[in-house]
Amino acid sequence: MIDMKKVFLLGCIVCLSLWTWGQGIDFQKGSFQEALQQAKTGNKLVFVDAFATWCGPCKKMAETVLNQPVVGDYFGEYFISIKIDIEKGEGPILKEKYGIEGIPDYLFLDGDGKLVYRFGGAMSLDKFMEGAKYAIETSHDENNVVRLAMRYEQEKNDEAFLKLYLEKLIEVGSRDSYEVFEQYLKIQKSIRPSSKEMAEFLKDYKDFLVYGGEAERIIQENEKSEEWRLYVRKDIREVFQFFPRLMLMHSYPYAVQKKDIRIIENAVARAREDGLSVSEGEKEDYLIRFYDETRMGEEYKEIMGNKIDLFFKNLDLKKIQNGHIEAVKIREAEPHRKIISSAESYSRSMATTIMNYVKYVNKDAEKKDVLRWAKQTYDILPNRLENMNFYADILYLYGDKQEAIALKEKACQLAVDDEFGQKIRNELDKMKLEKK
Repeated sequence: MIDMKKVFLLGCIVCLSLWTWGQGIDFQKGSFQEALQQAKTGNKLVFVDAFATWCGPCKKMAETVLNQPVVGDYFGEYFISIKIDIEKGEGPILKEKYGIEGIPDYLFLDGDGKLVYRFGGAMSLDKFMEGAKYAIETSHDENNVVRLAMRYEQEKNDEAFLKLYLEKLIEVGSRDSYEVFEQYLKIQKSIRPSSKEMAEFLKDYKDFLVYGGEAERIIQENEKSEEWRLYVRKDIREVFQFFPRLMLMHSYPYAVQKKDIRIIENAVARAREDGLSVSEGEKEDYLIRFYDETRMGEEYKEIMGNKIDLFFKNLDLKKIQNGHIEAVKIREAEPHRKIISSAESYSRSMATTIMNYVKYVNKDAEKKDVLRWAKQTYDILPNRLENMNFYADILYLYGDKQEAIALKEKACQLAVDDEFGQKIRNELDKMKLEKK
């Protein structure tokens, strides 16, 4: 005779197992700053999963490693975890700040946002857990990069200390400690500037090179010298060919660190002298990002406002709308093809740009500009849910609140029952409550 109690118990165990499986890392939904604050309060590290929606290895890790219960349990105990899409929201700024290149990139930070350890790429469960545990060990190391950073000001003229610091920075995968590298080159006496050892040292620390410093001076004085030609191997020469581009790339975050825009202007000028093609548009992008990251709002608005106006002035609305119709037809005929039309791409890009501009708005004329730009963005694809929701938000901020609520209600009707749809409904409820 079947024991129904045992059958019921077995069924519960099976259901519990199925429910538990896949309960991996619990990623926080808040902002990067909120994650840092939680880590500081809870005496934990922040784990950052830097990814992009198109990244195959990122998806593979999410489906095979990050969703495992053993990973979820460990990370829940030791880390505050957050996912950062490097192409959206805070992603581009954090990508620049932490020198994120290949993805997935896994960063382990202290509560102040200082890098403790990093590794990346697709890997096995064991390898991933090994890296996470090493991050914890590193955070307890008396000579970890965070503790060395605290000692820097007092010991920055000690060559042995700086060498140790640089080695630790390389060990954890840091790519933004330009000042430490430059300071070492200024005071070190162990490596002769024109020697083979210096050439190899610069190659090994290529991710720390910037324009306007000791490294550039040493390279300029020695790269064409007879002595370097005698012993600089082919692999070193190949790396040296990329130095101008690397120094230009690194000079931007260095300028942000120093809050000195002259570093960018000098880097662009020097890069052009070295034969790099740096357009005025590329230089302008560097300046815009600099002003934004250093919170120089007036300078940011002056450049960005003109750039947004120029975009809409040159936008061929009919052409990109027709292109969107064709893209939809292809998607319907070939569902496996992930085609994003120019209209969708422009809408998303402009909404993000305008919302970023809003951070600095403080004049009535600027509010009118934002309303006009938001309407132009909405008009690109007025039946697109994201456009509708974005324009409703701007209307509620600077325009007709009743019109904003009506448009948000229309967006709710289009939204499906997912996280984004729930977000829109919550925003609508908040609008109506505030309007009363």
